Amino acid sequence: MSGVVTDLAGIPGVPEAAMTAEVAAGLPPTSPPGPWALRLNSILWLHHAGAGAVDAVPPGLRGRHLPFTAGGFVRYLDTPVGPYSEVFGSPVTLLPRGVPMGTVPFMVVDSLASVRGGRENWSLPKTMGTFTWESDHEVRAHGDSPAGAWSVTARARPVGPPFPLFAPAWNRQSTPDGRVLRIGARLRGMARMATVDVTSEGPSLPSWLLSGQHLGLVVRSGRMRFGAARVVR
Repeated sequence: MSGVVTDLAGIPGVPEAAMTAEVAAGLPPTSPPGPWALRLNSILWLHHAGAGAVDAVPPGLRGRHLPFTAGGFVRYLDTPVGPYSEVFGSPVTLLPRGVPMGTVPFMVVDSLASVRGGRENWSLPKTMGTFTWESDHEVRAHGDSPAGAWSVTARARPVGPPFPLFAPAWNRQSTPDGRVLRIGARLRGMARMATVDVTSEGPSLPSWLLSGQHLGLVVRSGRMRFGAARVVR
């Protein structure tokens, strides 16, 4: 194994992101290292942090933050491990040294190769779920975790004209052995403002990835570069 993380099952995350023994047994033996270049379409949303947001952040990353939660569905059209779908949530915006950064304790995909890549390269707690895309604007993901069943549904209503989007972002993840990783990403594409109706169910998701109507974006023809992780402490 040549990635950043060796204990793939021990990555911190919310209960819905725990990797089952069945998923672990099906992982491929290796994964392409970062950075990854990706083509995608996505539905993204933002809302004020709920009561359980701080509890959803791994303890090693808690501290100064802004009370905003981000979530999204992504349909990856081209990646180093092939096409796949993803749902994710970032409970609060971290402020290490005053720089806004996300952290992702919930990330589910429908690709075992993506599970290994996310866990090994970036300490992202990816696990497997099932996705149903009714259209580019309506999608549902669901799965079973050791803590119980979960689901997330999003229905986006785009408004206004498309506009070019360029969004640099930083993320922090904690590893099973206590290190903190910093990951940089860049997203380009065409976007439209949207209202996004979200429904979440599960052991922890309803307390922080809140159901309701939220402001968001629909991104089409997106291109992302997800950088290699760097250890910051």
